[in-house]
Amino acid sequence: MKMIDENKNYLHDCDCDEHERKHCHDDFDCRRPNRKHCFEECFIVKRPCSCAPTPGKALLRCSTGSAGPLPEIDTLLPNPIPVGSITIDTRELCNPTVLLNFNAIITNPSKCGGGRHHKDAAPAPGGGGHDQHEQDIEATLTFTVFKCCDGCTQPVGESFTFSATLDELSSQSFSFQVCDCSNCCGCETYTVQITNATLTSPGLIVRAQISALAVENIC
Repeated sequence: MKMIDENKNYLHDCDCDEHERKHCHDDFDCRRPNRKHCFEECFIVKRPCSCAPTPGKALLRCSTGSAGPLPEIDTLLPNPIPVGSITIDTRELCNPTVLLNFNAIITNPSKCGGGRHHKDAAPAPGGGGHDQHEQDIEATLTFTVFKCCDGCTQPVGESFTFSATLDELSSQSFSFQVCDCSNCCGCETYTVQITNATLTSPGLIVRAQISALAVENIC
């Protein structure tokens, strides 16, 4: 009865026929319709309909890649540096959309880089010994995604730039997403490349994980 009382506002939306009163028990007020029966009718009428789209098929692919140790770079890159690639076949999907996720760890392993500034370098003029920032690398890396489909290569989305100063033996994470809605009738290979860079010392290493999620768009 508590559930019925809390939902008694539904009674105003019910259309209870007069003949339902004949089914009242002796200990009920037969001048009122059967509340339980009315509530059930109202609940069915007011039940919301699902407007969710019909789910389609999906494909997930993952891969890893790396670049480096990178040299010292103070001019424009003559050629892009590939970091990693991933291939996904969407021929069995209807009107697919591909979401590409790129997650990288950018590391400055200075002791392995043979950098321009070495820990055993002569002290700076004026004393004070070794400069604690001699092994830091000021890095600016621009990443661009390219798609190859049916022998045609084209960039996908915008470019993404990482810019930071990495201390000796330190690392930073960098990630981005690209959504590709253009259709292709075969296998699609996505490649992430460093298209522009500035590095004050050599030795920087980029290690990446790449995933591609393709989902059908059923209208």
